[in-house]
Amino acid sequence: MMANATENGIDLECFLVTKHSWKGKYKRILSIGSTGVATYNPDKFDVTNRWPYGEVISVLPNRSGNTAYEFVLNLRKDKKIDTIKLSSENRNEILTSLLKYHKEFAEKPKQTLDDVESPVESFYSSSSFPSSASLHSTINTPAATGEQAGGSDKRVEWTWWLKAIVASFLPLTPPVLPCLPCCTVLKKYNAYKHHWSGTTLPTVLEVTPGSLDQLDPTTSTVLASYNYKDIDGVIGIQDYPNGIVLAYGGHSRLHLFRVENNHEIVQMIVQNAQQYLGIDIKVLKKQISLEQFEQQRFGAYSGDQHQTSMSEFTVQKITRRHSEPMRRILCLTD
Repeated sequence: MMANATENGIDLECFLVTKHSWKGKYKRILSIGSTGVATYNPDKFDVTNRWPYGEVISVLPNRSGNTAYEFVLNLRKDKKIDTIKLSSENRNEILTSLLKYHKEFAEKPKQTLDDVESPVESFYSSSSFPSSASLHSTINTPAATGEQAGGSDKRVEWTWWLKAIVASFLPLTPPVLPCLPCCTVLKKYNAYKHHWSGTTLPTVLEVTPGSLDQLDPTTSTVLASYNYKDIDGVIGIQDYPNGIVLAYGGHSRLHLFRVENNHEIVQMIVQNAQQYLGIDIKVLKKQISLEQFEQQRFGAYSGDQHQTSMSEFTVQKITRRHSEPMRRILCLTD
């Protein structure tokens, strides 16, 4: 069994990586622990290096590397900066996991609230999506519902307009920044989350290096994290003032927020995803309507075959959003 990631910590996630050094390239197990980072020899599982988060200055994709999926750990060693070069096909997952501890890094992030100085132009404004009537008529066609002459196709089916959304995501490319230690700036925005019941709930959105976090406005507890690596795209909404929609999770589950500085928050998301993960967050060229959001908020799983309950169980849901377990009905669909 592997030793702890630090003297008093435990290993939480481990990844097989390749280390690049003057000695050459060789395999290591990279451990992301509760109090720090460590590497292990994969043959004997003995610790080869160990760094508490307080010694980590930054973790960034290596844009100048000759190897795909390369990234660097910038560490404070005495009064110097030591750079460790690693590579892994799981780079996005590794960087996302490490960036969860960015507030414990040697370079403490600066926090600001609603103070973005240079707003971007706008979401792409005009919408070319159909009217409500044509939308309903299209959804009910065999091609949209997945019905075929030989019976019912139970595969995940998206309505044509949702396919158009994903197909028309436009990468919004921010300035390319060097792979150097940098000072992290966190920005918080007062916002409202559009609840499934149709009500709006006050919240705070924080743009972090690896995710957009939804915070409790009273306690600042993180209620949800939308990791950049899992954001399918960002969508504007035409009849919901100051609204932004996140298509999330690989199947484009839609999340709607109302935030006064919606243009700035989108720009910050795009810039941070590029700088800290090396990925492009895609922004939709056209906007959707609130009706379209309501109809397709479950993304690829919005069809009747995914919403019709086959079995139901009364359960208690435990969540950080509520101090006590909440009664819910757990439904199993076809």
